[in-house]
Amino acid sequence: MTKTVVKLAALVAAGLLLLSGCGKDNPNVAATVGSVQFSAAEVDQLAAEMSVQYPDSPYSWRLVVADLMVATELVTVAEQVTGEAPTARERALVISARPLLAGMATNPKTAKLATGYADYLLLRYEPKALAVMAQNPVRLNPAYGVWNQTEAKSANQSGSLSIWLR
Repeated sequence: MTKTVVKLAALVAAGLLLLSGCGKDNPNVAATVGSVQFSAAEVDQLAAEMSVQYPDSPYSWRLVVADLMVATELVTVAEQVTGEAPTARERALVISARPLLAGMATNPKTAKLATGYADYLLLRYEPKALAVMAQNPVRLNPAYGVWNQTEAKSANQSGSLSIWLR
């Protein structure tokens, strides 16, 4: 009887620990970059736009859109801090080489993400920009994937940018 009570108490304690960990993430916030928050509604709205543009489910686009929003905000801050920014020609070459970005660039609702992600791709390996991006805290709601803070990139296994933006 005592063993059963102890096991039950341990199980309840473990459950409470799991629930308390989940409570830290506001389900209405998809991501926070520094002090900038991206709401789940913003991500879902852009994901719905992407699903109209491209034949895929809105859920898979949620991960991609959240990654794009985080990367765009990180590179915007890095450009401001370092004073480094790609040229319009460099950006255009990256966008034209990636059909998804090219399509996004023609849509007013997704164009900012396309140009922001192109800048991110161009500056991600620049030491100064990468240092600024890696130091800018990112909190990605687990429902939207995983962010690798050290490398300042998405660590999503499914729906990652590496699949969609080749």
